[in-house]
Amino acid sequence: MNYNWPDDYPLLFELYQEAKLRGLNNFFQELAGKINETPDFYVFRKLEEDLSALDSKSWTDFKSKVFRCSMERPELRGYSQLVDCLNEVKGYIYLKEQGYSNIEFISESSTE
Repeated sequence: MNYNWPDDYPLLFELYQEAKLRGLNNFFQELAGKINETPDFYVFRKLEEDLSALDSKSWTDFKSKVFRCSMERPELRGYSQLVDCLNEVKGYIYLKEQGYSNIEFISESSTE
Protein backbone atom coordinates (compact mmCIF):
# COMPACT_ATOMS: atom_id res chain seq x y z
CA MET A 1 0.00 0.00 0.00
CA ASN A 2 1.29 3.46 -0.89
CA TYR A 3 1.20 6.20 1.70
CA ASN A 4 1.25 9.92 1.24
CA TRP A 5 1.71 11.32 4.70
CA PRO A 6 0.21 14.75 4.01
CA ASP A 7 -2.99 12.97 2.97
CA ASP A 8 -2.89 10.10 5.47
CA TYR A 9 -1.88 12.25 8.46
CA PRO A 10 -3.14 15.77 7.68
CA LEU A 11 -3.00 17.10 11.25
CA LEU A 12 0.48 15.76 11.90
CA PHE A 13 1.52 17.21 8.56
CA GLU A 14 0.03 20.57 9.56
CA LEU A 15 2.16 20.52 12.72
CA TYR A 16 5.21 19.59 10.64
CA GLN A 17 4.56 22.42 8.13
CA GLU A 18 3.95 25.01 10.81
CA ALA A 19 7.11 24.01 12.68
CA LYS A 20 9.03 24.23 9.41
CA LEU A 21 7.63 27.69 8.63
CA ARG A 22 8.58 28.88 12.12
CA GLY A 23 12.09 27.53 11.61
CA LEU A 24 11.72 25.22 14.58
CA ASN A 25 14.00 22.23 14.84
CA ASN A 26 11.83 20.00 16.98
CA PHE A 27 10.02 16.68 17.18
CA PHE A 28 7.79 17.40 14.20
CA GLN A 29 10.79 17.86 11.93
CA GLU A 30 12.04 14.43 13.03
CA LEU A 31 8.55 13.00 12.54
CA ALA A 32 8.73 13.43 8.76
CA GLY A 33 11.54 10.92 8.49
CA LYS A 34 9.90 8.51 10.91
CA ILE A 35 6.62 8.50 8.99
CA ASN A 36 8.43 8.01 5.69
CA GLU A 37 10.30 5.02 7.16
CA THR A 38 7.23 3.37 8.74
CA PRO A 39 4.10 5.08 7.36
CA ASP A 40 1.53 2.60 8.67
CA PHE A 41 2.79 2.59 12.24
CA TYR A 42 -0.09 2.27 14.72
CA VAL A 43 1.19 5.13 16.89
CA PHE A 44 0.95 7.60 14.00
CA ARG A 45 -2.56 6.45 13.09
CA LYS A 46 -3.71 6.68 16.74
CA LEU A 47 -2.14 10.11 17.21
CA GLU A 48 -3.85 11.42 14.08
CA GLU A 49 -7.16 9.96 15.26
CA ASP A 50 -6.80 11.60 18.68
CA LEU A 51 -5.92 14.99 17.21
CA SER A 52 -8.94 14.84 14.90
CA ALA A 53 -11.23 14.66 17.97
CA LEU A 54 -10.36 18.27 18.89
CA ASP A 55 -12.75 21.04 17.93
CA SER A 56 -11.28 23.96 15.97
CA LYS A 57 -10.67 26.23 18.99
CA SER A 58 -9.05 23.41 20.96
CA TRP A 59 -6.90 22.52 17.93
CA THR A 60 -5.68 26.12 17.70
CA ASP A 61 -4.97 26.25 21.45
CA PHE A 62 -3.26 22.87 21.35
CA LYS A 63 -0.99 23.85 18.44
CA SER A 64 0.42 26.86 20.26
CA LYS A 65 1.01 24.73 23.34
CA VAL A 66 2.50 21.74 21.54
CA PHE A 67 5.19 23.80 19.84
CA ARG A 68 6.48 24.95 23.21
CA CYS A 69 6.44 21.35 24.49
CA SER A 70 8.13 19.89 21.43
CA MET A 71 11.19 22.14 21.59
CA GLU A 72 12.68 20.65 24.74
CA ARG A 73 14.52 17.37 24.37
CA PRO A 74 16.55 16.71 27.50
CA GLU A 75 19.11 14.01 26.83
CA LEU A 76 17.85 11.62 29.50
CA ARG A 77 14.11 12.17 29.14
CA GLY A 78 13.67 12.68 25.40
CA TYR A 79 10.50 14.54 24.55
CA SER A 80 8.77 13.85 27.87
CA GLN A 81 7.16 17.32 27.90
CA LEU A 82 5.71 16.62 24.47
CA VAL A 83 4.32 13.27 25.64
CA ASP A 84 2.64 15.07 28.56
CA CYS A 85 1.20 17.62 26.15
CA LEU A 86 -0.12 14.89 23.83
CA ASN A 87 -1.66 13.14 26.84
CA GLU A 88 -3.74 16.26 27.43
CA VAL A 89 -5.48 15.40 24.15
CA LYS A 90 -6.38 12.03 25.66
CA GLY A 91 -7.85 13.89 28.64
CA TYR A 92 -9.87 16.07 26.24
CA ILE A 93 -11.20 12.94 24.51
CA TYR A 94 -12.07 11.33 27.84
CA LEU A 95 -14.07 14.36 28.96
CA LYS A 96 -15.82 14.48 25.58
CA GLU A 97 -16.74 10.79 25.88
CA GLN A 98 -18.14 11.46 29.36
CA GLY A 99 -20.57 13.97 27.85
CA TYR A 100 -18.86 17.20 28.81
CA SER A 101 -19.02 20.12 26.42
CA ASN A 102 -17.11 23.38 26.18
CA ILE A 103 -13.83 21.60 26.97
CA GLU A 104 -10.77 23.85 26.81
CA PHE A 105 -7.06 23.49 27.37
CA ILE A 106 -5.84 25.47 30.36
CA SER A 107 -3.53 28.27 29.32
CA GLU A 108 -0.09 28.16 30.82
CA SER A 109 0.99 31.13 32.86
CA SER A 110 4.48 32.48 33.29
CA THR A 111 4.14 32.44 37.06
CA GLU A 112 3.95 29.48 39.39
